[in-house]
Amino acid sequence: MNELVAILLPRSDILVSAIDSVMQSGDAFCVIDTRYPKKQIERLLSTAEPTQIIDDPSLLRTRHAGGRKVENKDAYVVFTSGTTGEPKGVVHTLDSMQASAKATNQRMGVDPSNDHWICALPPSHVGGLSIITRSLLSGTRVSVIEGFDQDEIKKRQRDGANLIAVVTSALNKIEPKDYKVVLLGAQAPPSNLPDNFLVTYGMTETGSGVVYNDYPLPSVTVKEAEDGELLIDAPMLARSYRDGREVRGVDGFYRSGDVGSVAPDGRVSVVGRRSEMINSGGEKLFPTPIEQSIEAHPSVKEAAVFGYPDRRWGEAVAAAIVLVEGTRAPTQEELKELVSNDVAPWAYPRYIFFVDSIPRTPLGKIQRRALAESLIDKSQ
Repeated sequence: MNELVAILLPRSDILVSAIDSVMQSGDAFCVIDTRYPKKQIERLLSTAEPTQIIDDPSLLRTRHAGGRKVENKDAYVVFTSGTTGEPKGVVHTLDSMQASAKATNQRMGVDPSNDHWICALPPSHVGGLSIITRSLLSGTRVSVIEGFDQDEIKKRQRDGANLIAVVTSALNKIEPKDYKVVLLGAQAPPSNLPDNFLVTYGMTETGSGVVYNDYPLPSVTVKEAEDGELLIDAPMLARSYRDGREVRGVDGFYRSGDVGSVAPDGRVSVVGRRSEMINSGGEKLFPTPIEQSIEAHPSVKEAAVFGYPDRRWGEAVAAAIVLVEGTRAPTQEELKELVSNDVAPWAYPRYIFFVDSIPRTPLGKIQRRALAESLIDKSQ
C-alpha cells in the first residue's frame, strides 16, 4: 500500500514539481484546486481520503489524519466535474496513466525534444492534469498558468510553447495559428475549425480524451449499447472510484452516460448526455443541437437548453439565452424557425429566459441542473 498525497498549491510551475516529486517517490497524488471555498476543499479531502498533504512550495509533506492508503499500482485520484452531483474521486493506475500518455502523444505527434505544453486548464480535473502527467512521462516541457491569461500565454510562447488544450468558451482567448496542435474538448465544437485542431471526446474515467476528431485511439473500443449509450473499453480506463465502486461493468466496458452512435468505419457521434435528455410528449430531445441552432441567431451570444415541467408535454424545451450586447431579443417565432429547420419542428423552446450569464464548471460545461433549478424556482 502507498501514500495518497493531496496537493494544494497554486496553478503554477511549482505544481508540476510537486506532482513529479510524488510520482518519483512511487506514491499517488490528488490535486485539489486552492481557489475552492474552504468547505468545498474539506468535502474533497473527505472524498479523496489522502494520507499526506503538500500545501507549501517547499514540497514538504504533512500527515493527514483519517486518510486511507492506495493500492501499490495506483497513480492518482482525480475528481469528476460534479455537473450531475457531488464530484466523485476516480482512481487511475500507473498503467492507465501511461497508456493515456502514450496514445495521446502518438496521436498528436508530440516531439519531447522540441514541443512545449501550456496547461491553462485546471490541473484538478483530468483535462489539465493529463497535460502534466503525459509531459512528465515523456520528458516534454510543460508550463502551468492560471487560466487563459493573455500575458502569461505570450510569455510562454516566447519561451517556445506550441501546444495547448482549450474548451469552447476559451477559443476567443487564443490565436490558433500560434500552435502546432490545439486540443479542444468538453463541449460541442464549432464548425470550420483550423486544421491544427484535434477535437477530443473523453471523461475523467477514461483519463482524458479517447476519441480524436471522431475516431477512437488505436487501443480504444467504442460500441453502442441496445439503448444507444456509448460503451468504452480501453487500457486507459480508471481502476475504480475512490469509494470502491467499479468503473467497468460486468462486460468489461465503461458506461459513458452519453447517447450516440458508432458508424461501420468506427466514427463516433455523440448526441448528448442521457441525464440531460428532454422527454417532451414522448419525443427524446438533446440540448446541444438545439443550442447550436439558437446560437445561429445573430442576437444570441450563448444559449443553454434544459427540460421545463409542463402539464401538457410532461417536459418542454426551455432555453436560457445571453444576448449580444446592444441587440434586440429574438422572438419565439424566430427561434422556432431556426430550430425547426435544424433539429425538429417540436424541438423549439416553449419557455425562454434571458439571462446575464450561464453557469459553467471550470472546464466550461454548462451546469444545467443549477440553471434549471434557479430559473424554474423564479418562474413559479
